[in-house]
Amino acid sequence: MPSLRTSPASRVAPFALSLLAALAVSQPLPADDAKPAQAPTPPRQRGADEAVRKFALRAANPVEVATILRDNLGCVATGSESTGMVIVSADPRMEEVERLVSELERTALERLKAKWATDQASADEARLRREDEAREQRERLAKDSIAIDFPGGTVGEYLDLVRKVSGFDNIVIGNENIKALGMPAVRVKRVTGTAAVILLQSLRFRLGGNPTGLSVEHLPGDPSGIGIEADPVIVIDLIEGVHAEPERQRIGTEVFDLSDYAKHEPKTLEQLLDAVRVAVEMQGKSSDFRLSLHEGTGLLFVRGNVSDIEMSSRTIRTFAGRPASPDGDRPESKE
Repeated sequence: MPSLRTSPASRVAPFALSLLAALAVSQPLPADDAKPAQAPTPPRQRGADEAVRKFALRAANPVEVATILRDNLGCVATGSESTGMVIVSADPRMEEVERLVSELERTALERLKAKWATDQASADEARLRREDEAREQRERLAKDSIAIDFPGGTVGEYLDLVRKVSGFDNIVIGNENIKALGMPAVRVKRVTGTAAVILLQSLRFRLGGNPTGLSVEHLPGDPSGIGIEADPVIVIDLIEGVHAEPERQRIGTEVFDLSDYAKHEPKTLEQLLDAVRVAVEMQGKSSDFRLSLHEGTGLLFVRGNVSDIEMSSRTIRTFAGRPASPDGDRPESKE
């Protein structure tokens, strides 16, 4: 039978297959339940494994709680009063952190409750005290207050009625004319005798045809404070100057003899009259002021209120300190 010839390629193929088979036997296949290998992970940054907790506080101060946590547990803690939060990073002692925060919050709540109870007790005590004072005041007012129904008359008659109704008699009158002052009707109730007298200073009276007023001074019965129970003293007097003011506004006329100046020094007389006008105007413009010189007699007539006439007289007297004299008696002037 004829021999079979094989090509080089056909001779290499069986060898390659044998080599691949050997390699397959030397590398065992992985089991079905085996997990693929993972690449190694890089190291994590420090603090990444720490637990982070936020605590919302109602009573305790967040900043103070954070400080206590740091000092006692050595953890990283931050407190914010604006948010009422404490942020804590602590591992593995978070349970200790929670326990300490709870204890601090409970203590703060107890303090708040105790303070509220104390404040409430103080408020109740103050309210009861005010109610007692108001009740005592009403009782004193009902006991000591009076009612005045004065139909009108004189101040003296009014004071007699106040004395009779209130029993208050410590009234000193500085001017006897006060008793005769006419007084209108007065009706008041639930006032003290002192108040009934003090109201006189709010009224206006007339004395000698001129308006006037009364000053009422209330003097304590124990001004030195030695501790005795003493009633006050009331002093009534006329207001100084009030009744005199209308008198100064009265219009009148005064006559001054300036005949020597009119006869011997007519120019000086003109200067004097001008000085009188200036002096009166310095007091303020007066619509009633008038000057009138009677040339035949040399008499000066001044019309105005009391102030106008007084200023005119003072100016003329001052000017008259240099007496008028005839032309021949005056010293010659030197040029």
